[in-house]
Amino acid sequence: MAFLFFMSRHIDFVFLKAYQPPITDLIQKDYLKDFSGYRDFVTIISGLLAIIMGAAGFGSFIAYRNIKAEEIRLSKLRTKFEVLLKIEEGRAGSDSESDPESGVKVYKDTGMEFDDYYVLYLLRADAFRKRGKDGDYALAERDYRKALEIHGNSPKGWYGLGLTKYLAVRGRMEYCEKESVGLDIENVSRYKLTDNTLRVKEEDFVQVKEAIICMKKAISCEYNESIALFDIGNMHESMGDIDKAIDSYNEAYKLDKSNTTHGFYYAYSWIKKNAHDLSHVAAAGVEEILKQVGMMNLYLSKPAYALLWYLYSVPSLKDEKAAQHALSATNQYVIDDLFEM
Repeated sequence: MAFLFFMSRHIDFVFLKAYQPPITDLIQKDYLKDFSGYRDFVTIISGLLAIIMGAAGFGSFIAYRNIKAEEIRLSKLRTKFEVLLKIEEGRAGSDSESDPESGVKVYKDTGMEFDDYYVLYLLRADAFRKRGKDGDYALAERDYRKALEIHGNSPKGWYGLGLTKYLAVRGRMEYCEKESVGLDIENVSRYKLTDNTLRVKEEDFVQVKEAIICMKKAISCEYNESIALFDIGNMHESMGDIDKAIDSYNEAYKLDKSNTTHGFYYAYSWIKKNAHDLSHVAAAGVEEILKQVGMMNLYLSKPAYALLWYLYSVPSLKDEKAAQHALSATNQYVIDDLFEM
């Protein structure tokens, strides 16, 4: 078309060269005038044809490219759909106490070559972590780090990495015995408020501190702050830093007062620290929290009522009605010996 367009602009020249008519004023005036008009007509037609054919070719190219892009998109959707099916299968296996191995197997079979699909690494890391073996914690940490390489601001990645680091050393904790506050009250089995809790070995402090850093990073990436702060409290308590633990538990509970577990840990830790001086118990809000736990949390209701009974047994805090209620509620849960805290 470009050649035809070019030639149409020189058709008069080509004609005169080919036929070599005598050059006269008449030819110049009449014949060349006609050829010039014909030339312009051919030029316009060839130009229009060129535009039409060019547009058709460009349109065909765009359509072809769109079709290929749609094929790629559909192929990726199929792949993701298959991956999602595997994820659900693996999640069911990972959450099953009777078959903890299946989750890991499914994620391995899914194909970890999908490097842009970092959630696979997160889920497989979760599956490793839930199996709770030393070797699995190492594999879980590897997968969390791989997920974070792909998506560095993944809140679940940072949280999982911090929790895995902590769990890896928690199995090596040792009991740290301290003085107990013992009480012998009629109608209540032997009760002892004690701080004989597990402590992380000193050589593992570095790893627990790294775990805390990961948790704080998860919070900065908008992970559930209440949950992360509660775990940070556990980590501080495992190193014997009860003040920081109490602060973390308290902040966790303030952020989500419906989570009675967070409230109980705050109240229990506060009482353990202040067992010899409970003059500030009202300001700390411990009583109200324990009442809420006793009414709303079946799993922790027994220790909550026991702690209330303990508080009301202290002369300076004695409230006959409240003490009787706490005492009867505690007795209701006692079968042989009241648990030892």
